[in-house]
Amino acid sequence: LPPDGSPEAWIDALMGLDRELGGAVLLPIDDRAAVTVGDHQERLSERFRLPMQPPGLQRRLASKRELGRLCRTLGLPTAQSFFPGSAGGAAPTRPSW
Repeated sequence: LPPDGSPEAWIDALMGLDRELGGAVLLPIDDRAAVTVGDHQERLSERFRLPMQPPGLQRRLASKRELGRLCRTLGLPTAQSFFPGSAGGAAPTRPSW
């Protein structure tokens, strides 16, 4: 996803690719691209092969806090994380885990 373009402009550019790409796999490689693909998956599925995901899943996985919660809910191993509530909470302290 180009840093200077809007997600909508990127989607329009992808949809404008030559029809010879029919059945091409679209593989987002960073959080921003994954969220954009997730937000526009129905339209993109007209041109690209991609798994349809539950709405909002990409946004949830892009959030490190939500990803950790999801892993713990599913019983998957995940690193312990600390998310301070304020800048003062981020002061150099030793977490209690």
